[in-house]
Amino acid sequence: DVVSDTGHFNFLLAPLNWQTGLFSLFYPSDQTNHQLAHHRDEPKLKACQENYRAFLAVFLTKLISFRKIDCIIGANYWYHQDIHWGAVAEKLGTPYVVFFKEGFRIQKPDQQLVIKQCERLGGKFEGRFLATQNEVIRNLLLSCNYVDEDNCGSIGVPRMDNFVAKLPAIQKTVLAGAKPLVTLFSFNPGIGLLEKGVAPWPENENQGWGQLFEEVHTTFVGLAVAHPEAEFITKPKWGGKWLERIAE
Repeated sequence: DVVSDTGHFNFLLAPLNWQTGLFSLFYPSDQTNHQLAHHRDEPKLKACQENYRAFLAVFLTKLISFRKIDCIIGANYWYHQDIHWGAVAEKLGTPYVVFFKEGFRIQKPDQQLVIKQCERLGGKFEGRFLATQNEVIRNLLLSCNYVDEDNCGSIGVPRMDNFVAKLPAIQKTVLAGAKPLVTLFSFNPGIGLLEKGVAPWPENENQGWGQLFEEVHTTFVGLAVAHPEAEFITKPKWGGKWLERIAE
């Protein structure tokens, strides 16, 4: 959004159902997303990769030419639906750049997740440049030998620039007597538990952090009712199921 808002670039969004749908035509359905890496040694998956990339070479050649695309952008280096598009685009001469959206992974458990994802991918980054939000993640990727010094860099958090610029005006508003604002950044019951086989929204609502989810959100609503002098906002990451569970 930050780059788009400059007005200097035109963006075309590839619908997720396009990418995952095409992906599923070439890969076996008995494999989970996180098992489908782009450099597997298994002959069956290697053949899937070769067939898929051969198709993408034809498809992307036409798409890039027809829509005059100058660059392919991804949001995460381990998204299986993006990896092959980016690798093929690079071979066709169109840069593949990833703006790694995860900026909070600086704690030890989160660092281990980054390392494991690199191990799962089993090879090096096939794009032109991988941008991270902090040096911790960049150094992790370098230590895993997933990227090289010349195709990975830390660029900070560009989307925070506008917020920081508005802070003086926000502070003046608060000092002028605006209602105190309390924000709850919501979480899902499976957050951080994917490695243990817990889905973001498990069918069993008590699984994972289910009870904690219910208690935190219920308590937050209680605080809002008890303190009408303040404004309380719950910020989910997505809509759909997330909003439904909060409403329950």
